Amino acid sequence: MTILWRIYFLFLFLCTPTLGEKQVNTQFSPVHKKPSDSDQIFTMQTSTISQCLYICIQNNGCLTVLYNNIGLLCIGYESQLEDTTLTGEEKVLRLVYKDHLIVYGCDDVRVLRQGIYLLNMTLTAEIREVFCEVKTNGSKWLVLMRRKDGSVEFDREWNDYKFGFGSQTGEFWSGNELIHKLTTDGRNHTLRVELESYDDEFIFAVYNHFWIGPESDNYRLHVSGLSADSTAGDGLSNHNNMMFSTKQRDNDMSRNNCAVKYGAPWWFSTCHYSLLTGKYGSSLPHASGITWSKSWGYSKFARSAAMMIRPYI
Repeated sequence: MTILWRIYFLFLFLCTPTLGEKQVNTQFSPVHKKPSDSDQIFTMQTSTISQCLYICIQNNGCLTVLYNNIGLLCIGYESQLEDTTLTGEEKVLRLVYKDHLIVYGCDDVRVLRQGIYLLNMTLTAEIREVFCEVKTNGSKWLVLMRRKDGSVEFDREWNDYKFGFGSQTGEFWSGNELIHKLTTDGRNHTLRVELESYDDEFIFAVYNHFWIGPESDNYRLHVSGLSADSTAGDGLSNHNNMMFSTKQRDNDMSRNNCAVKYGAPWWFSTCHYSLLTGKYGSSLPHASGITWSKSWGYSKFARSAAMMIRPYI
């Protein structure tokens, strides 16, 4: 994105003091009737649909955007679209001002309870849906991934992990591209990993320094500083400085393809001490389930697991 575009987005942001008070629900819509040109309030090119949404939210009159993935064309409308016919490269994003509060991070003072929020990423001019977890001690965390019932397949390809998959209210991976942007925003971030076994043992590990690199460096993991109050062993330090691997893109340190061997992508070394993307289940082959070997070895697996971050305090 050019400097002029960044200045433009920043200008829009600074000139819209009521942004944080808007609440929106976003839905991609199957539609059957083209919108009326008379309802159109702006047309411009943006590199992503999240940037298109960002511009719409800055405009108090905008209720719907039509985005063309091929031409990168963003069109804003002042009406709610009911049914519209689209080409294969077009998407409609409806905005309903009622459900999800726009915040600047899960540590925002307006995040009072856990749930889905729309994250205003001002540095990249994007709006992204995130799940904020609020602990009983008042700490607030942005959830990066969650396993809980095996309803979502985690043995996926590179682009699935790049852009994310699953549901924020269920099992999901938020996307390596988003994790990279969140953890390289100029602040240091703390990572919290939580796991619960099939015999109800709950453990957690907190790392005081966490970020991942860009795709050009294969989303390399940077993690250190295990907190003394962690109840789990150190399952990630041996993965520090490892690149992300999938079956199709083998970036590990092993002569074998670890993602193929264990049926899951991860930041493998030669191969793993932890595997939160592993197969779901309690009776699985050695080291192939949701693993945290420094606490449970390679035969006891997690029934639930989550990774979450917050700015380092």
